Amino acid sequence: MKINNVKVCTILILTSLVLAACYSDYEELSFKNETDHWEVEYFVSIRGGDSENVSLIMEYIGEGEPPESISYSVDAMSSSSSSRGEDRFIPNGVLNTPIGRCDDCEVTQEDAEIGVDIRWEDNNESMVLELED
Repeated sequence: MKINNVKVCTILILTSLVLAACYSDYEELSFKNETDHWEVEYFVSIRGGDSENVSLIMEYIGEGEPPESISYSVDAMSSSSSSRGEDRFIPNGVLNTPIGRCDDCEVTQEDAEIGVDIRWEDNNESMVLELED
C-alpha cells in the first residue's frame, strides 16, 4: 500500500512540474488607447517566444448613435500582425475580431508601436496604442 502512495505522489509532483513549465512560456500583452469617439484594445497572447495570437476590440464611445459599419487599419510596426477591415458591420458599436495567429514568427514586444486608423461615415481618427501595465 505504501508503494502505491509513493507512486501516486511522484506522479502528481511530476505532472505539476510539467504543467508549470508549460505555463512559464506564456505571456499576455494588452495595448490600449482612446479618442473622443473610440476605445481600442489590442490583445497579444505569446507562447514560447515565437508564437502569438492577436485580437482587437474597438468600441464606439462617442456621443449619439454608433455607426453601423467602419473601416480600419492596424499597423503593428514591430510585429507581423497588421490588419485591415473594410466596411465591417459593428453591432451595438463594438467590433471584436481576431487579427491572426502566427507560429515560428517575430512576436509583439512590449515596446511595440501599434497604430490604428478608424474611418466611419465622413470621419477619421488615428491613435497609437500604449502598453497597459
